[in-house]
Amino acid sequence: MEYLAAKLTQRCLRFGFIDAPQEEWCQYTLQTYITNVGGFLILIAFGIFLSPWPQVLILNLGVAFLRSKCGGLHMPTASSCFLISLLFESICLFVLPHLTFGISLFLLLVSLAGLFCLAPCNNDAIHCDGDELKKMREAVLIRLILVVFTILVLFICIPGYAYPLVLSCVVVMVSVALSKLGFGIQ
Repeated sequence: MEYLAAKLTQRCLRFGFIDAPQEEWCQYTLQTYITNVGGFLILIAFGIFLSPWPQVLILNLGVAFLRSKCGGLHMPTASSCFLISLLFESICLFVLPHLTFGISLFLLLVSLAGLFCLAPCNNDAIHCDGDELKKMREAVLIRLILVVFTILVLFICIPGYAYPLVLSCVVVMVSVALSKLGFGIQ
């Protein structure tokens, strides 16, 4: 994936889509995108062996939606990142059938409070400045509001689909907390 991202970045430079100072950013962005799309598809395929596909899809979409602005745990290699994602997904899909409304409401409140206090994360690969972090913080709050609204609608219409979205909030909160505690790339 690093090789493909490097080749695509060189083509972007050659065709003038980016300037030389943007090379590192472009390669990181492309590598992240390629890894995320490939990993997402593998996680979905793995997950459907453990749970119904709509719940697997909701869980993974929720995590992707929140992580893109909240940040969180970044591992040093793509394979270690994928293994952590697989572990988180497996735990969530194991817990999912055992959730009740009360437990999920408690988990949602704790994870929202954690994300509200801790997100977004910054690391050496992203290296956002103060203004960028402020904009990311605003985006985090907007996404949290959208997720809470969606969870409320799902609790009313299809409660079984609200639970994986709650778990996605928990996963992202744990990821952000681990990053803030110094695990992974800083």
